[in-house]
Amino acid sequence: MITMDWISRKIVDRPWIALLTAACLVVASLCVMPSLRFEQDTLYLFRTAETVDSQTFADENTVVVLVGADDCLAPNVVKAIRSFVSETSQTEHVQSVLSLDDARRPLRIGKLLLRVFPKDIEQEDPAKLMERVAAHPLLDGHLISADHKWTRVVVQIDSEIETADLHAIVSKIKSDAKRVFESGDMKVLVTGLPAVQWEIKQSLVRDQQLFITGGILAGFLLSFLIFRSWRSVLIVMAGPVVGAVSTFGFMAVWGEAINPLNVVVIPMALTIALTDSVHLQLQIQRLRQSGVAVTDAVLRSMREVGPACVLTSLTTMIGFGSLTTAKLLTIQRFGIVCGVSVAFSLLAVLVLVPALAIVLGKVQPPKTKRRTEHRIDVVFDRIGQFAVHRRKRITSVCVIAIAAMLLIASSLKPRISMSEGLPIQSDAQLAVTVADRHFGGTLPMVLTASWSTEDPPSGETIKDATVSVAKIIQSEPLFSAPLSYQDLIASLPKQRTSELKFVPDRFRNQFIDAGRGQSYISTWVPDAGSDQLAPRLTWLDEQLRQLAARYPSMDFTYNRRDFEPIHLGGTLIRDLAFSLLTAALLCTLVIAIGFRSLRLGLIALLPNCLPLVATACLMALVGIPLQLTSVTVFAIALGVAVDDTIHVLQRYRLSTKPVNADRVVDALVHVGRPICLTTVILVAGLSVVLLSQIPAMHQFGSLFIASLLWALLGDLFVLPAMLTIWGQRQTSQPGE
Repeated sequence: MITMDWISRKIVDRPWIALLTAACLVVASLCVMPSLRFEQDTLYLFRTAETVDSQTFADENTVVVLVGADDCLAPNVVKAIRSFVSETSQTEHVQSVLSLDDARRPLRIGKLLLRVFPKDIEQEDPAKLMERVAAHPLLDGHLISADHKWTRVVVQIDSEIETADLHAIVSKIKSDAKRVFESGDMKVLVTGLPAVQWEIKQSLVRDQQLFITGGILAGFLLSFLIFRSWRSVLIVMAGPVVGAVSTFGFMAVWGEAINPLNVVVIPMALTIALTDSVHLQLQIQRLRQSGVAVTDAVLRSMREVGPACVLTSLTTMIGFGSLTTAKLLTIQRFGIVCGVSVAFSLLAVLVLVPALAIVLGKVQPPKTKRRTEHRIDVVFDRIGQFAVHRRKRITSVCVIAIAAMLLIASSLKPRISMSEGLPIQSDAQLAVTVADRHFGGTLPMVLTASWSTEDPPSGETIKDATVSVAKIIQSEPLFSAPLSYQDLIASLPKQRTSELKFVPDRFRNQFIDAGRGQSYISTWVPDAGSDQLAPRLTWLDEQLRQLAARYPSMDFTYNRRDFEPIHLGGTLIRDLAFSLLTAALLCTLVIAIGFRSLRLGLIALLPNCLPLVATACLMALVGIPLQLTSVTVFAIALGVAVDDTIHVLQRYRLSTKPVNADRVVDALVHVGRPICLTTVILVAGLSVVLLSQIPAMHQFGSLFIASLLWALLGDLFVLPAMLTIWGQRQTSQPGE
């Protein structure tokens, strides 16, 4: 039968084989890592299994260039726009470029419609030009802001292009725009889904490098501060590093791209694995100080701490695994990757810590260590005595506090917005603010009225249907004023449909394409958050259904795929509730089975609910809504918070004190320092996430750290109090 003793003995007897096996795993992972890629499609984060293969809309390849100046009607601005449009139009895969220079006056000379902005713009009377712009239905408030401080150039890229080529074109558009406009003392911002994806990818590359470097450096520094020995640092850091590299290898083999959610996997894997390494090494060090030989110290530490490490990793994997119950595919895959990373890290720690401890020989602590440890033990003895003597009061306060915080946390609402995933102070984030303020929206919405080209409805029917769609949009104050081919006709001489043939095809096709049997009504939607937009989109769907009933020969759709994240509020709440319930039940079951005591499993439940409820209460108090990262934080925090609880329970079962209260205090004295150190390690390791430029990552890091601190409070005070009241019955220790 394979037991912890058997595994430990094999590793101790053949440490070099264990080290060689780990080295082979690292080499294999490094060989496949070049195939690891960054996720190009940000909308993938919000896909469900049912929508992952849904249709791609043209608006996903629309780039919007915002140009700012004191007066966008000034000749130098118009000339710069013409230069940029001319250069961009010649770029490969660019289908069309729409700017204010495409607007035509309702005057025609022969077959030529006169420009609103004449070629000799310097000779134009500014007052007359301003008057024409204000009266033009396609310009004022659409292609140019009402205060004439901003104008936008809309670049449509081929929808069949590969994502990598798309990002190369976006990069060129950004560099060309900055070169053309910023040289003329103008401001330029680039937005649109391709530009946002490009910006997020650049931030992901930076964050991944920062997280890996920062996580490893933080681990080495903390390990050295704890052990004051480079040998010990090597012993405790080898396992986490091997686990992290193996996780990268798994992601590459599985085809999982790095995205804004799983970018935190590596720092989490490093810090979680480091906590197990520290627990093992501290026990080895404690036994070595007592005069135990190296081999015996390693074997005994693996016997006493190893089962607890297995249990803690199992509960952490349960926390991650509960995310696979989510409806969102990204959260499911995130949970799988995190669970695999914990498994790799556990195996690496259980193999490398004993193997390196044997190979590197004696690890002597500093001379002052014993005195320092004694002082720390006194502190935890006092904490234990406090919890034991005030057990009923502490338990009552905890229950009342959880009830009160639950009441406050019940006000939490889901809210998804584009800005939460954009790098702070990036062009994309600034562009969202400018577009919402000056043009009424950032997110392009194109409603399509389509008909059969083989049996088309009458022109009057198409006109009425298009006008009806425009009226629906106009009746919703949250959307910007709509643009349709009726507005195009209103800009033509005498507003006659016959004049459409004189409009350039690339401009006319933005509004109607008779060859495809489609009429387009476009509007812009602000980044107001899912709490405001979701009800309006539901209303819009109902209005379009009613319109389809009125015009049975026509279909009405819009680019719903771009607005999928808006409808996920209810999904987030469901995923959060179900994953938490699953994780809590499974963690309780694992503890009960591991310690062969349902009593201890139930006792562990309350102190581990405390950090979750307290974090949710904190979110409600400071106004942080439920977002994609929030859903993952709670399930992960539960799995990690249980880890220290298991170490306390393990030491509690190993204590030989005859009196229950003394056993509780003895357990806290023995593991108080390790669980505090591991909490510090987790906080420090995950603090690198706070260096991210993406606001959602800041929230993930800060909420996770807050939950860890609350979990430590529960393990130091609430758990000892409850063990004193209900933990009298003897149970067998895990691993027996």
